[in-house]
Amino acid sequence: MADIDDDFEGDPAPLTARPPSPHLAALSEKARDYARNARADNTQRAYESDWRQFAAWLRRSGLDPLPPDPQTVGLYLAACMQDG
Repeated sequence: MADIDDDFEGDPAPLTARPPSPHLAALSEKARDYARNARADNTQRAYESDWRQFAAWLRRSGLDPLPPDPQTVGLYLAACMQDG
């Protein structure tokens, strides 16, 4: 079973084909606000920096960044430990 992506940043898929009621539209916007503000700015910057470092290592290693399988992540962690 696939894990749910905690970092989903897109709009959720519509539940129905008809336009949402004003109440549901307001709730949807509030949910997006909560998701956008779930992490402090410094945390978000740290995640972005970590991703850039991981992606750079993948490029240097000739590996595709997406999807990163568990073995690739393990290799990256080993490389980080080796490099200090």
